[in-house]
Amino acid sequence: MKITSFNPIYGTQNIEEALRFFEGLGFTVQHSFDKEGFSLRSLENSEGLRVEVMDSDYVRENNIEGYFSTRLNVDNLDEAIAYFEKEGAKAITPVFKEAETREVINYLTKNGDLYCLVHHLK
Repeated sequence: MKITSFNPIYGTQNIEEALRFFEGLGFTVQHSFDKEGFSLRSLENSEGLRVEVMDSDYVRENNIEGYFSTRLNVDNLDEAIAYFEKEGAKAITPVFKEAETREVINYLTKNGDLYCLVHHLK
C-alpha cells in the first residue's frame, strides 16, 4: 500500500474561527468541499505541510472541537482496508464517495485513534 499523504484533520463546529487560527499560522485554503452535513477545507503552508478543517454531522453529534483524526491518502483502498482490519481496527463508516473524485472510509484503531482513508479515483 502506498501512502501519498498523511496529515491531521481538525474537527470543529465553527470553520471560520478555525480557518482564522490556522491562517494566522501561515496556512492558506487550497481546496473547499461542501455537501449536506459536511464541510471540508484543505489548507497548506509554504513548507507544504497540510491540515484539514472539517465540520460534519459526526463532529456536531459528538461535540468535537479540536484534533479529530489523521488523513491517509492511499493508492489502493482494498489493501488499506485489509491492513487496518488485520490490525484490529473497526470501520466506523462504510466506504462512501466524498466527491466524484474520491472514496473514503473511517477506522477506529484499538488504541482509540481515528483514521480517514482516502482513495482518489482515476
